[in-house]
Amino acid sequence: MQSIMLIGLPLFAQKNNTVETQKELCQTKTDTADFELFKKEAEKQINANRQKIALLREKKLNASAKANKKFTKKIITLENKNNELQKRMSQCTSKPPVWLSFKSKFIRDLKQLGEALDDLAVDQYELSQ
Repeated sequence: MQSIMLIGLPLFAQKNNTVETQKELCQTKTDTADFELFKKEAEKQINANRQKIALLREKKLNASAKANKKFTKKIITLENKNNELQKRMSQCTSKPPVWLSFKSKFIRDLKQLGEALDDLAVDQYELSQ
């Protein structure tokens, strides 16, 4: 009677391990899909920022040389931040090990850059008046 019980336990453990493996595989597929969607959206936003920077560079200011120099310096700083975000994203070929942390920091940095570009556009408008 005891030998039957002992044989049954390993079979149960194998079935349980298979279920766990399937759950992990499904989670990995979901995480990968989430990462790919996040990456596409981030690249779209980075390209939009690049276009905003190009527009800011094109417009001339009706201001002093000192104000123009300061404005140009801000544009260069924001462009460097955008390039740094692009670099961080391109170095991510698969979901980073600390996914949630990476994602929240990246979204925060991308949002701050977008807001800074919008603020700079307002400054440009005010200096051109």
